[in-house]
Amino acid sequence: MKSLKEANQDVAYNILLKCKTECGNKSEEDEEGEDSMKKPTIQDWERECITKNKLALCRAITLESEGILIALESEGVFTCEDSDLVKLAKGRMAANNKMLDLIVTRSNGYAKLMKILKDLKQDVAYNILEKCKTECELKS
Repeated sequence: MKSLKEANQDVAYNILLKCKTECGNKSEEDEEGEDSMKKPTIQDWERECITKNKLALCRAITLESEGILIALESEGVFTCEDSDLVKLAKGRMAANNKMLDLIVTRSNGYAKLMKILKDLKQDVAYNILEKCKTECELKS
């Protein structure tokens, strides 16, 4: 039983280490001086659009069928571990909030989310982001 527990801890550790490394953070091996490559994050205006509209987006997005999570995985924005983190959140608002928190850490998160919302006909959330995008483009 003890060896099974230790084996499960090793598996969990390896999953977390892989996730940490994929997210652009330094692994424990890199902390001794080697720089690890960091993945670029989304543009500032994209982050601002999601952040300033987060409450409205959390209210508008429907995760019940998990279609968005499946699509985010298919598009390469999320890993299955990311989707699991969202599913662990208690309640709809918390799950949507977690999903948006993860999306703003991904370089292609905004554009892919827009495409997915449009494809899944989640028009309210799509229109919120589209309006914000248009406003930001007018400022530029």
